[in-house]
Amino acid sequence: MLTRKHSIHGRFMMAFSAFTTIMLFAALGISIAWFFHYERQEMREALLVDASIVAAQSSAAVMFNDVQAMTENLGVLHHVKAVRWAILVADGERLVHYGQVPEDLDSLHRKLRENNGVIEHLSRIVLRQDIIYDGIIRGELLLGADLTELNVQFGAVVLFGVLLVAVFMFIALPVFHHIVGTISGPLGELARLSQLISTHGDQGIRVRISYQDEVGRLGAAFNSMLDSLAQRDQSLRKSRDQLRALNARQQAIREEERTRIAHEIHDDLGQRLTALKLEIARHLGERNGTMDPEALKIGRMVDDTVKAVREISWDLRPSVLDTLGLTAAIEWLGEDFQRRMATRCRVTVPAQELRVDPEVATHLFRICQELLTNVARHARASRVEIRLEAAQRLTLEVSDNGIGIQASSHGEKSLGLLGIRERTHRLGGIVTIDSTPDFQGTRVRVTTPYILPAETNPPAGAGDSP
Repeated sequence: MLTRKHSIHGRFMMAFSAFTTIMLFAALGISIAWFFHYERQEMREALLVDASIVAAQSSAAVMFNDVQAMTENLGVLHHVKAVRWAILVADGERLVHYGQVPEDLDSLHRKLRENNGVIEHLSRIVLRQDIIYDGIIRGELLLGADLTELNVQFGAVVLFGVLLVAVFMFIALPVFHHIVGTISGPLGELARLSQLISTHGDQGIRVRISYQDEVGRLGAAFNSMLDSLAQRDQSLRKSRDQLRALNARQQAIREEERTRIAHEIHDDLGQRLTALKLEIARHLGERNGTMDPEALKIGRMVDDTVKAVREISWDLRPSVLDTLGLTAAIEWLGEDFQRRMATRCRVTVPAQELRVDPEVATHLFRICQELLTNVARHARASRVEIRLEAAQRLTLEVSDNGIGIQASSHGEKSLGLLGIRERTHRLGGIVTIDSTPDFQGTRVRVTTPYILPAETNPPAGAGDSP
């Protein structure tokens, strides 16, 4: 049965086999039926002629009751192979017979009168011929012929026809298989290559063109499409690499500018505010053993300003990242988040300070900072956990028990997550986000290569740089 699950080749082969078989057997059946009908008709005509001759020769013998002559006339039928019996009847009396007369002769006699002198069965023919002398019917000749030999010939013809059909199909099927293969083969190759391209993204493969027909032109168009896609993909990759390089350069410049501004604010502006506080205290200091209320008020304002300047400086570039390293900076992020958001934050970091490349440390710090910002904005969490691990690779994991990243509608389109992915890609790492019904809240895991600072050995327990 033809279904959509079969290949084009299989459907062509099944359709051809079914159509050819039906047509051949239909033609064979019509031919054999015509042959059998023709042979029976020929035999019937020949028997009628033989019966007419015997009846004419026996008319005088029947008239004068010449038994010997009648017997000799019936003996002529001995040379007709199909005739099995014959009998001469006159006035209901059986005169002479040839062969073994059937027991139901009387019944056959009546049927012959009813059927115009001919009874045909699959295996025999019975004829009746009037015996006329001087224009008067003097008797009848009844003759029976066996069609077994004709049926044997018919069976042989059927067998020969079936064998002929089988031989034809045996020869035709491989030929048609080859012809269909010239069509289905290239189409199957196109389907296979399309699957490879879809699965593995390999656009370097091409279709081998063997024929210059419609299928060949389809293969050429497919190759041309792949060439065009490869060119566009190469152009897209180039543009994407350029954008990433530009983004990385902008991030580096931004970090440098943040560091410079943070240092200037902390060193210059901080010192100036401290000097201002001292000057205020000197000019508006103690009077009559007590501090001037105005001096105290201005001093508190200067203290608040110094504190605000320090916080701005830390937000721009925490000095702890440059002085104490990544581990201490991650711990400071957790403590600062817990203080500002009143949300319990657990931080797990290696006991020993990690020595990593400054660029890696900066990116991981900014990634952790962005993840905590997302938690504060969207997660509605009551508990946050930060985990930093170092083995063969560096792993930063931030998890919360909030509403999940899908429920908060800040999934793949989030600019923050996009920035995290770009930073991770810059480091040659991967980002994994878990936010499913099986996991309450959201867990983001960033894994990057362990890159050491220039001319620095790895810390104890840490793996080599991959």
